[in-house]
Amino acid sequence: MKWLTPFALLLAFGLFAGCGDDDDNGTGDDNPTAPRVVAEIVGEPPPLDDADADVWAGIDSTTVAVAGTNLPKLGVPKASATPTTMQVQALISGTDLYLRVQWADPTNDAYPGHYTVSVVGPPLAFERNTLAEEDQLYVMFQDPLTDDYDVWNWQALRTGGSMVARGMVYDGTELITDSNATATLPAAIENRELNLAIPQYLPKDSSEFQGAVLSQQDAVPRVDLVNSTGWTVGDTIPGWLVDTALVGSSHTDEQRGSVWDVRTISVYDDAASEYRVVFRGPIASQYDDDIDLAALDSLQVMIGVFDNQNDFNLGGTSRAFSQKFWLILPPD
Repeated sequence: MKWLTPFALLLAFGLFAGCGDDDDNGTGDDNPTAPRVVAEIVGEPPPLDDADADVWAGIDSTTVAVAGTNLPKLGVPKASATPTTMQVQALISGTDLYLRVQWADPTNDAYPGHYTVSVVGPPLAFERNTLAEEDQLYVMFQDPLTDDYDVWNWQALRTGGSMVARGMVYDGTELITDSNATATLPAAIENRELNLAIPQYLPKDSSEFQGAVLSQQDAVPRVDLVNSTGWTVGDTIPGWLVDTALVGSSHTDEQRGSVWDVRTISVYDDAASEYRVVFRGPIASQYDDDIDLAALDSLQVMIGVFDNQNDFNLGGTSRAFSQKFWLILPPD
């Protein structure tokens, strides 16, 4: 059982008792005006097949400011980026922490390194888009002892398609993927013929295929379908094959390690031009790469939003971070 420290009690009291305004929460901590996201305890866990499950309608949502000048470590501020705010919700069910993050993005960039049909033939011919970028989110939990960050990295296709987030550590200099998995299990592999700018695989549904996610299980060698018909110039072939079985019973928890122990479900809402992503991660971790949330009653978090960009260190209008906010973890 976790015991609330006096600091966390003050945080919780300030939230529920409504003490003062947003600039006076009475905590006396080193970040007194930071927003507070209180994880609510629920009995029934949210389903991980719906980012808009009914349970989230009853969970408080906190607005967190986002800017290009926010950085997880000291550095040169960069230009502001959109969005300017995000919505964060948190709940605890059983032994898991759930976070739901909602933010505006005018485009659903989930097609890194994709191909388009240039000649319908037969045989088919393709053009390759060499831009291998996509939308990303970095949820970064600051270790109160080391100031390093335990990171959950969601990518619109290359992890989101497998319904996972990549476990990482940010030490202020570099991002390091967790290293305790007993097997190398990539969430996605590049769909490219060796040394050629053509896809190695096509969807088994041929020209009927739609969307960004082509699972490894639903892909067939290009040579099997290169003479198929029904295609239209401009049809899209994903540049990556997603392992949709990564979270299934064909792999063990030990094989996945803390690299892939965080599950996700996401949706891009075309009408609202926004993403909504739900994360589920263990509260008590058995891995040294992770922060053991079971030992804490609160910690600071910041979230990085990357608009069609892969490079974590590249500043500009495609990268922004939220302000730090307090995540309050109630006792069992």
